[in-house]
Amino acid sequence: MKIKNRLWNSIPTQIAITALVISAVTLIALAFRQLGFSEISIAVVYTLCVLIIARVTRGYVYGLIASVVNILCFNYFFTEPYYTLHVYNKNYFTAFIVMLLASFLTSTLTSKILDSSTAASKSEELTRMLYQITSSLAKASGVTEVASVSVRCISNLMDCNTCFITLDENEVPNNEYDYSISEHKVNVFALSSAKIDDKLEDKFILPIANQANKYGVIYFPEKSITAENDQIKQLHSISVQICVAMERERLTEEKKKIEIVDGDGSNLDISEVYDHLNPAKPKASDDKPKNIVVPEEHKNVNKK
Repeated sequence: MKIKNRLWNSIPTQIAITALVISAVTLIALAFRQLGFSEISIAVVYTLCVLIIARVTRGYVYGLIASVVNILCFNYFFTEPYYTLHVYNKNYFTAFIVMLLASFLTSTLTSKILDSSTAASKSEELTRMLYQITSSLAKASGVTEVASVSVRCISNLMDCNTCFITLDENEVPNNEYDYSISEHKVNVFALSSAKIDDKLEDKFILPIANQANKYGVIYFPEKSITAENDQIKQLHSISVQICVAMERERLTEEKKKIEIVDGDGSNLDISEVYDHLNPAKPKASDDKPKNIVVPEEHKNVNKK
């Protein structure tokens, strides 16, 4: 789909479309002349031609070029002397100027409306895509699942194979997650730092990092990137969401490594430690009589 869009928006294709529409409209105008239509009707047909070209092509250039070419065609085929660019009637100059201005205005306004509509559609698409990616990342559990969801989303956006190299806490590469469009699955490979340079050659690199930590890099063929700035903005917006998810999973793994004691510790059995520290502690179960020594002065007081 993306390849078809690129072919359609290429300069040779746009020029061919412009030439085809002008040729078709000229043939229709010649048929109108044979049917006895006036020159005014034919001029309206050429104005419609500019409107069609501005609608099916991208930018102002092709509509403006069509405006000039239409004036030349109108002069060549439909003004006396026919089949020449000479003009004997001065009134035609006024008609040419009006046709040219009308064509310019039509082309400019149509292009602006299309640009606004395209921008709104792209904004809506970006919002929807970010929502889907955020939802998928929120449901992911573990670094492996987050990385798999990330490469799948980027691959669907760019329509190409995508890889994600994850880094450990020491920023050392550990795994590579490779999503293949043809296989529709994610393959996981162990990776060493020595292999990274060769893999990143001629690739577009999207770092997944914040100011404090680096979590990895996502890369794909550089030729998949077009000249549109909106595509770069989309990728950076997605990278922020991936970074948040990776940070969440790393914090979760760090918490699992910490032993947490629940409650006030009353359920802990420390008797063995206590016995070791106090081997001669008295026991409540000792039934031997206890000898109580009474001082002499207390005995005399009792006798009196």
